[in-house]
Amino acid sequence: STVYLQCSRLLELIRSLVLLGSNSVHAPGLKDRARSESDASSIILPLVTMMSTVDLVFTSVFGDMASLPAVLGGTAGEAHSAASVLAEALELVAALADTAASTFLMQAGRVRRWIETLLDVPLELHMRYCRAFSSMILAVASAAPA
Repeated sequence: STVYLQCSRLLELIRSLVLLGSNSVHAPGLKDRARSESDASSIILPLVTMMSTVDLVFTSVFGDMASLPAVLGGTAGEAHSAASVLAEALELVAALADTAASTFLMQAGRVRRWIETLLDVPLELHMRYCRAFSSMILAVASAAPA
């Protein structure tokens, strides 16, 4: 569906911006030879806003657990579905955990709730997003072991 495609693209764009923000950005206008580490600047990421966006994805996908197989199941050839949006959201959380490091600890309760929700999903539906879920678990475990 077009809505799922647009949501997936938006989450992918946000994730790309997060990953870009984790690299040093040099002040414009300086010659390459004149640049030093002190010229690098940081990009401030709105962590709470991005986590709220992921929270909205979780709320919309897992709002009614009774209809979950229909929402996450989709058809085998369907490239853009609720499962693909969920996978992009999980990849975004993994990128945020890698980038934010210790700042991510403030979001541990929210992420723990998401993990519990994902673990309640029937096993046959996990195949749609298991790679993204594993990436998120590993990134969160290294950033916020609690």
